[in-house]
This record gives sequence, C-alpha cells and structure tokens, in this order.
Amino acid sequence: LDILSKGSNPQMILRHLPKCFDNLHNLEFRKDEKGEPTKQATGMFSGEKEFVPLPEETSCDGAVESWLMNVVEGMRNALNYEFRQSVLGYDE
Repeated sequence: LDILSKGSNPQMILRHLPKCFDNLHNLEFRKDEKGEPTKQATGMFSGEKEFVPLPEETSCDGAVESWLMNVVEGMRNALNYEFRQSVLGYDE
C-alpha cells in the first residue's frame, strides 16, 4: 500500500526494493543541476554494495507499476550487457 501511495516519488519507495527484487538494495539516480536526484535511474546496488550501471537511463516516472517494469527491463539489459562483456573477456 505504501508503494502505491508514494509511487510517483521513487525516492520514497527505495526502502521497499529489497522486498520486490531479490538482492536489489538501491538505485542510483542522475542528479539535476542543484544536486537533487531526478527520476532517471543510472545504476543499481546489491545488498553487498556492488554497483551495476544501467546501459541506458531508466525512467522512474508515472505509475509505479509501469516504472517498476522499466526497472526490470533495465536490470535485464544491464545483466545481458555484463554477461556479453564477460564472455568476450573470457575468450581473450
């Protein structure tokens, strides 16, 4: 219920991310010119504080169920990119 009521402000629901996603602890957001976080996610942190950048900024704007799906797609793209880079590095 808290996620639905505060879903238009991603900063307010970050504490719920570990409940929604396995080992996703936090998201990193692009900062505006004042240093305030925007609604554009640029990366994700695991529970162990490992950082994985998102290949493209992910919009966390609009209905919470929509932007959480954007986060899922961003996670898939990030891990796909990391796996491809790992395979290329392994072959060398």
